Amino acid sequence: MKKLLTMVVVELMLTGTALAQAKIPDIHIEMSYRQREDGKLSEGVHVFELWCADGRCDLTVTTINQCFWGLFTPKVERSSNMIIAGQREGTLKVTYSGQGILQLEEDIVEGKISYFLRFREAKTEIEKLQTLNNLFPKGDIKVKKIILTDFKGGFTKYSSILDKVVSIEYVPIVDEMRTPVKLDCIASVPGTISLKKTE
Repeated sequence: MKKLLTMVVVELMLTGTALAQAKIPDIHIEMSYRQREDGKLSEGVHVFELWCADGRCDLTVTTINQCFWGLFTPKVERSSNMIIAGQREGTLKVTYSGQGILQLEEDIVEGKISYFLRFREAKTEIEKLQTLNNLFPKGDIKVKKIILTDFKGGFTKYSSILDKVVSIEYVPIVDEMRTPVKLDCIASVPGTISLKKTE
């Protein structure tokens, strides 16, 4: 009887875990956003790209147009819920609760980055033509176009200089599927001086 009770308790625990978090879908989501702090929208643009497959999720955020002294250096930040080159362990926490709701969290020094995304399958031909995002069903079912219906994001971090917690909101760029962005300064990219040919 005691053994049977233990088995029932374990089964309930496993069932509760399964209900709390559904299996992460194989998915690709691409979008861009700006940051808003104290009501002011930044000129910098952040290109967000998420790939998930077989439970692994890799997130890349590329930042452009953050100008300092007339220049900006493109910044690429990578994170994953599993080990990637240059990191000892996965730093990205991914939760899928079903119904197209995906949440991402990442701890940073004295702060946290978070994203909330809700998506659904594109219903019309126009919706399919206006999205870059895809769902990859298992088996022989063809790729499904999906659209985002909600996006929230931002980060909170304690600033020792200001001696306060700073909160930044991520505001999605929604003008067009491919939105032209005018750069306010020139880009500074890595050069390899050692490969320079000498006369």
